[in-house]
Amino acid sequence: MLINMGDVMPSKLLPARSQKPAKARKGTYLGVGRSFTRKATVVALGALLAGGAHAAAITWVGGTSDVNDGTNWNPPQLGGSFTEEVYVNGGGATPVMDSQPLPGFSNELFVGNGIGESGELKILLNASVSNAWWFLGGLSKTSLGPLEPLFRSGNAGGTGVVSVELEPPTLPSGSSRFQVYWGGLGVGTEGDGTLLVKGSSVANPLTSSDASLMVFSQQSRHAQIGRGAGGDGTLKLDGAALFYGLPSVPPQATAADLAHFEVGVGTGGHGKVEVLGQGKLGSGDYSMPTSTVAPIFSRGFIGKDQGVGSITIGDAGAPGILNRANFMSGLVVGADGGQGSLDVLSGGKAGVSNGMAMSACSSTPAAPAPLIVGGTGTGLVRASGSGSDLLVSGKYAAGFGGTTAIPIRSYHIGKIQVGSNGTLVAENSAAIKVGVSQLSNASMGPYELIHEAYGIGPIDVEGTGQVYYGSETATPSAPGSIQASLIQLKDPTSALHFNHTGSNLSFDVPLKGTGRLVQDAGTTTVSQVAALPSYATDGACDPVVEHPTDQQSFNGLVEVNAGTLVLPTNDVLSNAQSFTVAGGTLMQGGTNQTLNQVTLGANGTLQLTDSGQSTSDIARASSWSGGGAVLLDTVLGACGSASDKLVITGAITGETRLKITNASGPGAATSGCDGILVVDAAGASGAGTFVLDGGPITQGGFQYQLVKAGNGNWYLQATEAPGQIIIQQTVTPSGGAPAFTGSIPFTLNCTTPSYQYSGNITVTNNVGNSAPITVAVGSQCAVVQGSPMPAVTGYQWSAATYGPSGTAMPVGGLQTLTMSNNLTRSGGGTDNGGNTPGSATPVPALGAGGLGALAGLMMAAAAFIGRRRKQDRA
Repeated sequence: MLINMGDVMPSKLLPARSQKPAKARKGTYLGVGRSFTRKATVVALGALLAGGAHAAAITWVGGTSDVNDGTNWNPPQLGGSFTEEVYVNGGGATPVMDSQPLPGFSNELFVGNGIGESGELKILLNASVSNAWWFLGGLSKTSLGPLEPLFRSGNAGGTGVVSVELEPPTLPSGSSRFQVYWGGLGVGTEGDGTLLVKGSSVANPLTSSDASLMVFSQQSRHAQIGRGAGGDGTLKLDGAALFYGLPSVPPQATAADLAHFEVGVGTGGHGKVEVLGQGKLGSGDYSMPTSTVAPIFSRGFIGKDQGVGSITIGDAGAPGILNRANFMSGLVVGADGGQGSLDVLSGGKAGVSNGMAMSACSSTPAAPAPLIVGGTGTGLVRASGSGSDLLVSGKYAAGFGGTTAIPIRSYHIGKIQVGSNGTLVAENSAAIKVGVSQLSNASMGPYELIHEAYGIGPIDVEGTGQVYYGSETATPSAPGSIQASLIQLKDPTSALHFNHTGSNLSFDVPLKGTGRLVQDAGTTTVSQVAALPSYATDGACDPVVEHPTDQQSFNGLVEVNAGTLVLPTNDVLSNAQSFTVAGGTLMQGGTNQTLNQVTLGANGTLQLTDSGQSTSDIARASSWSGGGAVLLDTVLGACGSASDKLVITGAITGETRLKITNASGPGAATSGCDGILVVDAAGASGAGTFVLDGGPITQGGFQYQLVKAGNGNWYLQATEAPGQIIIQQTVTPSGGAPAFTGSIPFTLNCTTPSYQYSGNITVTNNVGNSAPITVAVGSQCAVVQGSPMPAVTGYQWSAATYGPSGTAMPVGGLQTLTMSNNLTRSGGGTDNGGNTPGSATPVPALGAGGLGALAGLMMAAAAFIGRRRKQDRA
């Protein structure tokens, strides 16, 4: 269930107005209250709005905190009604409204007004107070402009804090607990302002007589949270509810006449709203727009006119009680250069609708989408967390005083419009639902919203708008869900992203348009389109619900950057312009797909394999740019054996690796034919355009190689597989010798046919094996060792011994030839230089040149010795 509060539609966005000092005006006030039994904890909250001191003004001086003590005001006040502008700025004790009667303000009320000024006001309604009312300015108050809020916290450079605590009353209130008429709401209007409304955990759903509800009703003035240069406003609802309700739109109204609920408005304005502790927020017009001038509608705004705003609806709260927000007159997130964000977190629900319908077929001008994200500004709407819902419907219906629900039919279907710089996110098990709803009859005020049908309204994405399953950041998150009749990507730069951590996300919403479908993380299956939910109709008024029964309306681009995108049925996206697989996997195993233009990046994979269940899958491409790998199931057998294949009708570039999985083929020769077709290439392709990943494949004594035939196609051709020889080296050291590690050369000599191969074996801890050496069928081979590396000091190599020579190599055979060496201590036999250990090493003979050189060296030595003796005698 949702509370539903108000009805408005879009209009031109109005810039923040400059303010002038107001003249004193009298108003009316009705206040009902009783003394409190205790005081409550208060949290600071502030707002800022332009405006200076007034000529006839009442200022708080605060000898005590009692607002009913006339001496605490300048000039002193008698009675409980303030008919002039009231300023609460610093000075003295903090004013606390907790006595009888609760004072009322019938003109402007400013808490923290002016540069360097600060003010705080505490309002406490305890169990003995049923309800209270303020009337600010009346409908005729214009001293600050017709749309300017008269209730301001943090204004014109000041810092203001207003806290309201609503304790459960002893007796039912019968209406809103605390109601402010006509004055609007300003929190942080060119100043630093805070408004905190605190209550007990409110009932679920919220009704107009809830004990924790503060209402700003019949508002012909703006509610602005954070406005203009220096404007920093915070509204926090903690276990309480706030409803901002607008009056009917006059018949001759123009856009300039409309008030709005605005969070973060005007250059330099920053606004923040937090709905926590089972809190509730509502805004909107609870009567039908009746303008006959143009299709204008008052709306809610988050981030407008260069301002920055955010609303967060979060925390799980008590079991069965959720944080809620209803925007009954529509909502724009990011408008006219503003930046806005709406976060519906775990335990939160938000409803957006387009106002009230009083009859089946309304003659009111057609409304724009109830929820608009970005477009003229930057907007982010995110539903995140288990149990959180974003519900978007068209108009709603309500009766007054009855209990019978009025059905809302298909002519009031909702829509989400995501424009340029707009982002819509469904993550962490949250749900975004677009459709229709109905509203139970109730007395005036917030309403309980009953769901009727969701999944029958569209999501339109324009310009650079983006929709995400999972996270919109670089770090993926668990996916949420979307229920809509259609997601339409209206421009080439519009995109739907799958950026999640799920392993089996099924996407079954119809997709239409020229934008981009982007797989960024996780495993996503483009499933059959879900059936359109049943919904009630009323005949002539029903609009056409666009709901394609397949994905053939999408003719944009498919991009796979990471993760896996699964195409589970034949030609599921066959009208897409192109498929680009830069990374990750495009999986079509068990199906045939028309992929049109294909670009397969170096890290990308096109998978046709499905564990050999099907060997007739086809990927069709009108052009092919290779670089990655294609996985095929093939029966490795004789000519014409079954295989998955690529069929390319146009240009072919790049190099593509084919990874072949044998589907129970026994192996056979393919002599007398082209072989097994794997790439049907109508376009020209040069040598090396397609290669076997890992080289030739051996199966059943036959070796398959990838060959381009004369017709331009690529085949697997098999011949008798050659044999392979492995040379094995063993070193046996004598007692005490360390294990041998090193390199030993060898030469392989083969006959029939003649073949020679030289290499080295790396021996580790006395044992080594060569890599397999391919030799022809019928070859007989023997191995000869070359000179090994020097032995360890004190040891010597014995002569090498060999195992038996190989026999004639059979088809696909494998033989092992062995070499063995003993490493013995020096003293017996010869070392690897041919000398006998322990014997004298013969002096090499010198030729005539050698003798001459030796004589010269001896004469030089004698001369040197003679010179040294003369030096010694001297």
